[in-house]
Order: sequence, then structure tokens, then C-alpha cells
Amino acid sequence: MLLEKNLDLMINDILNGHFELVKEYPNNPNSRVIGAIYLSKHELELKLYEGLRELSINFFEKYPFDFSLYLNFFKQMNSIYSKTYNGFEPCLSIYAEKFILPIYFYQEEPNKSWSKWLKKPNLCLTKQDQDILKIFMFGIRCMAYTQSPNYEMKKYLGYVNELDMNLYQQLVSMSNAELEIDVITIENAYFKATSNNVLASIEILAFKDNEETYKEILNYINQLFTTGFPQSHQLKFEVKRVDDQQKLSIVGLPDYGANRLFNSAAQYHNLHADIETYLNQVKNGCGFYTDLEEENHIEIDGFAIFSLVIEDVKYMDRFIQFLNKTDDHCILQNYIPNAYLERQGISNFTVKTYLRMCEELLKHENFFPNSDISLKYFNDFNHMKILVEEVNIYVNEQHEISWSDIFLAIVGYEEAEDLGYEEFAIQKFKTHEIWNMYLMIANLE
Repeated sequence: MLLEKNLDLMINDILNGHFELVKEYPNNPNSRVIGAIYLSKHELELKLYEGLRELSINFFEKYPFDFSLYLNFFKQMNSIYSKTYNGFEPCLSIYAEKFILPIYFYQEEPNKSWSKWLKKPNLCLTKQDQDILKIFMFGIRCMAYTQSPNYEMKKYLGYVNELDMNLYQQLVSMSNAELEIDVITIENAYFKATSNNVLASIEILAFKDNEETYKEILNYINQLFTTGFPQSHQLKFEVKRVDDQQKLSIVGLPDYGANRLFNSAAQYHNLHADIETYLNQVKNGCGFYTDLEEENHIEIDGFAIFSLVIEDVKYMDRFIQFLNKTDDHCILQNYIPNAYLERQGISNFTVKTYLRMCEELLKHENFFPNSDISLKYFNDFNHMKILVEEVNIYVNEQHEISWSDIFLAIVGYEEAEDLGYEEFAIQKFKTHEIWNMYLMIANLE
């Protein structure tokens, strides 16, 4: 490894654009080595975290702040970091530790490792202070394009807003060629939209709720990602003159812009090809919706896939691929079997598909169909009769997941036990006949 002996040479090469990665960092956060080359004579194996961190620290310590110099360094470093899974955040965190937090903030409880940073009183920012913040904003803009979840981005934006609200509003509301910030608004006969690459946000207002409008919006979205818009982003979507925007969403899922958009568009089957174009654009990334957290966390292909599969079972393979690649932080797929029945109604075909969806979910340790409302779809004599027919077919076929596992998942362990007692069951089922059919499938293996 040549890093220790050639640190100054490497920094000089970076500033002159003579440093590049020759092997893309594998999409695996556990791998820590990348290949790099600088000048034509030197090649090295660079440890991602330690090597680039050491190089950044050395630059910040050796070179006093100068706007043009630091902007060039950030742009050159971003060309390197952009090929890594973690993206630009490691470099920006070092900058924050040296130029932002200790200069403009103090720790509320300095003896605690997770102490909150509070703004120092009586700050009067100079032009150089504003230039320091501008470089910080450029770094945030670079973070927006990272492959990994950029959890610090919202916090960093908050620092700039707290220190200089006017500068913050200027930088997030207007394009800035020098800082490579693009805030672009377009309006046509179908919609008005604004894309913002420093906030990693898309806002769309549709003027009508019809097929032609959704096609134009999907074309706009697809063009954005063709030109390299950040995959991890937030998406706001509304339709003008629709009183209850929530009705645009898939039932049971969070009322969110991407849910509204793809669910509304997917109901026009002529637009499925446009949604598939979107999915093909984003399939190699790791993007997620940055303003959906905890139980609503989801990757950016999720709502599009869910919207297709509840409309047409031919997209089941895409649904299964989503289950195979997502992790247990995402739970929204657990609501799709019920959403499918809600959309398509009860028939032998839809119940068979419902059971397959439940089976595919249960192949994953932390996935399971939502049991809260499953029984409501079968609290009808004819519907329960269809369920009995399809369950009997299922148990006589070869499946990885047993019917008893599916049964307990869709009913719930406690509910399944209680529904064995007439006193409790008759409060749940409309008639004894429905309950008796329920008992038939409850005892099948």
C-alpha cells in the first residue's frame, strides 16, 4: 500500500483530476477494498474507510479554507466516492467535525457520546462562514447520490438552515451551477413538477386524474432517472381538485406520493409498460424513500411493484423478486395479499393467487401476511366456500409452506385459538354455517 508515502502526491493528483478508481466498488457494504490508480506509474490497493478518511483529514489539516480550492477538492473526491457504496458521506462527516460542529455549535452534554449539538449564541456570520456553508451544501448535494441510506443528510441540512436561513432557502430553492444544484420546475397541460437534487425531492401536481395525465407524468419520472436524479429521494404527488387524496393510495399502505402515483397509474393497464420502464431504470440501485421511516421504510421500486401485482397476477414474479432482495426493515409487502383481494374481489382465481402471495411471504423469516383484516374478506357464505375449495386444493399439492402455517399467519395465533369456541366465534362470523366451514380449514394440515 503506497498511501503513507505518497499522501501529498495523491492530494495534488486529486486536485488536478489525475486520480481515479480503476475497479468499481462492489455493491457490498462489507467489502472494504477498492482498486485505485494515480499518475500513470502508481497503482495501489486502497482501504475504503481508512485510506480515504486519512487522505481527507490530511487535506483539511494542511490546506487552510479557500472556497475555490475546497470546492475543487470536493468535486474531485466526489468522482471517487460516487463509485463506492457509502458515497460522499464519510468525507462530509470529517468536514462537519472540523469546520461546522466545533465552530458554530456546542454540545449540550459534552460528556455523553450522543449529546445534542446546539447553535452557539450571538453568531454573526461572515462571507467566509457562508462560503464554508456553501461547501457543506455541495457535500450534501453529493450525499444525495449515494447508494447507501444517507441517514445524516436531513441532520446536515438542518445545520445549514439553523445557521443561515436565508442562505439555506436560496440554495434549496434556486439552481446554482457552481455548486451543481439543480432546482427545475416544469409545467404543461398535464401537470406541474419540481425536481430538486440537493433536497433529493420530486413534487408533482397533476391537473387531472386520467390515463393521459399519468402517462405524461411517468414519462417525466423516467426521464429524470435517465439523466441521473438521486435514487434515494422523497416524492410528493397530488391530483388537483381531488378532495380526498388518500383514495389514490393502495388500501393499508401509507398515504404517500409514490403510493398515490403508481397505484393510480397502474389502474390503466396501457401504462404498465411505462411503470416497467421505471422499474428497469432503478433496479440496479439501492434507493429508498427518504421521508418514510421505521415500519414504512421501503425501496423505491416497492410501490410500483405492489401497484402492478394487485392489478395483474402476471407481475407476481416481480413481487417475488422484490421479496427476495429486500430486507426485514421493509414490512409493507405484508399488506399486499389483502390489498389484492380488496382490489380484485373474491373468486377461485383470486383466492388461489392470495394463497400463493401468502406462501411467498412466509418463505422469508421476517415476512408474514397481515392478519388484522384477513377474515373480513371471507365472512360471507359464498366467499368462505371458495376459500374452503382452494385450501383443499392447496393441501393436496406440493408446497414449501404448509397450509397450517398460512392459516396461523392470516388468522393470528391468539385469534385462531379463540375462534375455536362458539361463544367467541359467533361474534366474529355472520352465521354458524360460515363458522363451521372455518373449522373445516382450521383443522387441515
